[in-house]
Amino acid sequence: MALTRAAPAADLYVWPETAVPARLTWEPTLLGKLAAGARERGATLVVGSVEPLPGPYRLGAQGNAAFIFGPDGRLLEKSWKVHLVLFGEYLPGRELPLLRKLAPLTPQFTAGRRLRAVDTPVGRVGIPICFEGIFGADTRAMVRDGAEAFLLLTNDDQLCEIGARQHYQQSVFRAVETRRWVARCANGGISAFIEPTGVVTGATDWHQATVHVGGIRMRDDTTFYVRHGNWFPVLCLLATFAFLLAPAGVRPRARTGEASEAADEPSDRCPQQP
Repeated sequence: MALTRAAPAADLYVWPETAVPARLTWEPTLLGKLAAGARERGATLVVGSVEPLPGPYRLGAQGNAAFIFGPDGRLLEKSWKVHLVLFGEYLPGRELPLLRKLAPLTPQFTAGRRLRAVDTPVGRVGIPICFEGIFGADTRAMVRDGAEAFLLLTNDDQLCEIGARQHYQQSVFRAVETRRWVARCANGGISAFIEPTGVVTGATDWHQATVHVGGIRMRDDTTFYVRHGNWFPVLCLLATFAFLLAPAGVRPRARTGEASEAADEPSDRCPQQP
């Protein structure tokens, strides 16, 4: 919060994934401080935290979430991560006796219900959390739900520098695929502002604690990829398999005349004299 208070005036402040590693609504004092911070700055504040999921989930099910506070300090919205990291955020079959002892070694998150956009005072945005920024299908679903920009929250503290940089570079593809601005806020990784063309307008260094200032704009146009998805690469893959599996006699071959002419051409190489 000290960095946010010291930052230049802005309409939006974004904190990284699990910036508050606790069930935020169970910490009323901390929740009040965040609300007061948003009210003090007169801006929208997006904070990564942990939060139980509403609705038909098992008792105590918690998710990796983003909290959105309005300029007046009200908690406007919560958005849960849907695409969880296998073994990193959940253990399949953890209820089985054989795996029950391993479950405490893995954070047991529960996936949110669906990938969606959320309304904020600055516009309708998608909030991919960490792993979700790797998959074009995830950000495409958010744009189809009305996302006009992305606020990507991530915690790359467990990654080495090479891994953190590779994870960061995936965000460029998500911007280009959807023609959306991306504001990427990373803990232990690289924070950046990325234009819809893939141009990075500003990025921090790896593992740098700082306030990174930039601008994003909302867009409501849709790209070919957003409208049609991955059918083109799938078609290319099927065509490749069809070529590899086709009988040898069906594959294109050089014409006999061309082969004979090539064989009759004189060689530039002279045989070595004994």
